[in-house]
Amino acid sequence: MLLFFNASKKNRLRFFPNSLISLSVSIYLTDVHSGDGGLLVVPGSHKSLFDRPRHLFQNGLIENRDHIPEGVVNITPKASDIVVMNELVTHGALPWTPKDRMRMILVLRYHPQYAGRSELPQAIQQRLSPETLELTARAGYQDQKEIAKQDNIALTV
Repeated sequence: MLLFFNASKKNRLRFFPNSLISLSVSIYLTDVHSGDGGLLVVPGSHKSLFDRPRHLFQNGLIENRDHIPEGVVNITPKASDIVVMNELVTHGALPWTPKDRMRMILVLRYHPQYAGRSELPQAIQQRLSPETLELTARAGYQDQKEIAKQDNIALTV
């Protein structure tokens, strides 16, 4: 089963004018064929502000690919394709069905320094260099981090 989620309140689609809250860049390392499962999105949902009727998209529950409601798209990229998505778009994933191959994706996320927050577990933070910690830290809209002032940057773990 799948439960759709978005970055806003449950059952509410939000609109954030002129702001990029977070961005997901997914680089597909393997093909995704129709019927495999994988990423589902509701195109344009990041531009909306309305209470989602409970019946819309079956209240966010989709059992399998045969029950994908109208308005929901199953993305089927090929290896080396890149999917760039505002994470405010309502999205989810169907279970991966192929038994003979894996679904492999490299996911990179971007959050503006003034909007994001570090959610790294303490155990991981303890292993990171001060430069890397600075990159993940929250800062004001017009603040310039020290690492951005350097001519040469060497990041280490």
